[in-house]
Amino acid sequence: MLHVRRIRILAGLILTIGLVLLSPLLLHAKGKFNVIARLQNGGSQLDILTYIDPEIDSPKNRVGLLGITNSSVRNSFSFRLDGWNKIMALWSKAVEEQSDSWKTIGAIAEKGTRDGAQLGVSAGPVIRFVIESPAQGAVTYNFSKADQARFGQALNRIRGFLSE
Repeated sequence: MLHVRRIRILAGLILTIGLVLLSPLLLHAKGKFNVIARLQNGGSQLDILTYIDPEIDSPKNRVGLLGITNSSVRNSFSFRLDGWNKIMALWSKAVEEQSDSWKTIGAIAEKGTRDGAQLGVSAGPVIRFVIESPAQGAVTYNFSKADQARFGQALNRIRGFLSE
């Protein structure tokens, strides 16, 4: 039962990413998604993925993706290398600012997509990511302490991918 649910979530996430983030041209491309890491906390899941479109012969064929899924909503945020730098800066500041009280760290807007999602980062007892889009609404992922190291490693792997 759990295996079927995971397949459904992954299939839904891939479909959502394709529909929300990629242009109709890319939907017909034979691109490749690669799951770098999958984090789960309670009823929420954060997927860190990469996408490469072999039909585009330039560094612009590489995209990093963050996807948050909860019980009823899936939402995604895509970025290239400049977006990675901004995400890493927000993440680093959130790690430093983590405390017992909540503080908004900042937000960045997605570029080059029709949906125009926004990634918001807060720090408090945990670090919180919120992906909000006009089409899908908002979804939240709260990082456990164990997630933090894995997420940092996944971000570094994506940087390498986007820099190739």
